[in-house]
Amino acid sequence: MKKFFLFFCCYPLVSLSQEAISVSDFSFYKKISGSIETSIESNFYSPSSNEHALSSSLDMILAYTNSDKMTTNLVGGASKDLTDERTQAFNDTTIYLNRTLGSWKEHASFFGLLGTIIPTSETSRETNTLQGSFFISPRVILDLKAIGLKYMTFRYYLGATLNFHEYKYNIENKANNQVSSSHTFTLTYNPLEKIGLSYILKMVQGWTYAGNLSKPSYASALSLDGNIIKNLDYSVGIATEASMYKATGNDSNIKIYDSVKTTMFVSLTTSF
Repeated sequence: MKKFFLFFCCYPLVSLSQEAISVSDFSFYKKISGSIETSIESNFYSPSSNEHALSSSLDMILAYTNSDKMTTNLVGGASKDLTDERTQAFNDTTIYLNRTLGSWKEHASFFGLLGTIIPTSETSRETNTLQGSFFISPRVILDLKAIGLKYMTFRYYLGATLNFHEYKYNIENKANNQVSSSHTFTLTYNPLEKIGLSYILKMVQGWTYAGNLSKPSYASALSLDGNIIKNLDYSVGIATEASMYKATGNDSNIKIYDSVKTTMFVSLTTSF
């Protein structure tokens, strides 16, 4: 599901990030945690339209607590098309270290990720001939109540990825990116204990093996998130993926909603 990968393409969601880990007993079973998310996603076309798309996905994270400041994490998942051929596809697998880097009073916390992406998806292996990737992602979380914005939290994730492909061009004769960078901004508003709003914007820029800039893109999600019972959360919202700039030039194309590109999603996440 799109919102999941806005967080996890350099990766983890809040529940398994170091900001949310508190372990007092380091016996083996207390060192393992995780979450499983299942979701359904659809575009806004009528079910009778040839353009209608409906899919489901299952995503999982496993985290092993190495210490009170570091975890080792495994991310994987699969999706299934619920229209047309109803094909099933595996996502790429990610393994990364997540480490707390420090904090400033109660206003800010800093942490970083270092990991590798294993090309287990057909698109990465067969279409793009990806052999593997390494990434690094420093991150900062700000509690905005210090400036009078009660119940609001801002997150910024910087990501840099180095890719290794068998060929410089994919089977569709499009240039593969050797290097890519991303900027992810998240704003959350939680006035109530079990419900809140969040907006995520991720911008990605790549460079080919020839050193040329690839077409920059963005992905965003606006959602209502909440807790149903202990260890069971829900998210309902819309997500959009498109080119960052309009075809006519350098004018911004970033939108919360686009009649063609935007999809709606519902997800349930259980943690353990």
